[in-house]
Amino acid sequence: MTTDPGHVHLTVSDDMAVLSITNVTISYYGPPSKPVNFHVIDVTAVSIRVQWIRGFNGGLDQTFTIRYTDVVSGVVKEKSGIEDRVVGSGQMITDDITDGIEPETKYQLQIFADNSQGQVVGDKVSAVTPG
Repeated sequence: MTTDPGHVHLTVSDDMAVLSITNVTISYYGPPSKPVNFHVIDVTAVSIRVQWIRGFNGGLDQTFTIRYTDVVSGVVKEKSGIEDRVVGSGQMITDDITDGIEPETKYQLQIFADNSQGQVVGDKVSAVTPG
């Protein structure tokens, strides 16, 4: 049996006959899978660039949210509605966080994947902006 999202090719055989069924459409929808390998790739005094590998979208359009917290003050901000886009030939997505980023501050960042069926919580990472 071979599959790709939405299609199945199944071959069944015995000593008497071979039955081949092709292109049966299967619809399945659910919440997205967890993004993986969430990590910081660059930090400036006023921005943090992060990257991750998207998971399966649940068969629906998905977006991402990055929640970032100033570890000392406890102030929490979010960047939401980040489009599911692929850079190059891999599954990596890169985004810049700039709103409210201050110099000489430690941040904890967490990734979330969202679609119309739900939200999944991803990994956390930390970054310290230079002075």
